[in-house]
Amino acid sequence: MAAGDAQRLADTARLLAGRGWQVLLAWGGEDMPAAGPGLQVAALTPVAHWRADQPGLILDAGGGLANHAWKKQRAASLLALFAQTRPALLLLDRFPFTNQAFRYELKPMLEMACRRTPKPRIVSLSTGVAVAEPAIRGLIDQIIREAADLPGP
Repeated sequence: MAAGDAQRLADTARLLAGRGWQVLLAWGGEDMPAAGPGLQVAALTPVAHWRADQPGLILDAGGGLANHAWKKQRAASLLALFAQTRPALLLLDRFPFTNQAFRYELKPMLEMACRRTPKPRIVSLSTGVAVAEPAIRGLIDQIIREAADLPGP
């Protein structure tokens, strides 16, 4: 993840916390942002590198290619984190448009979210207008360009 992307995500989480949301940021990159008022940060198995233009190329924290076992463990940790929470809002970063590399963990979480009662509102923060797989796109309730477009809790 580029440094600018990481900063944008951390800033988005802080913005939402400042607007009254209780935010739990699942962080799987390096340089985890600090928690603060209204903002908790949960560490996932870290990714050292990924590129949107090479969706199969995810490097683990040691610099090795993330294999099936690594992806399975990371997906399990994200699903466990989601299972422990009852979010009113699930905000995704550019998925399903550019973050296809993380489909292996995000699609199962979205499917779990859609089975919940009450179902959380599922929003993608994306400028993408690219075509996404209909089965995944159908799981998203809304696409927004800026976190500021979200109403308060």
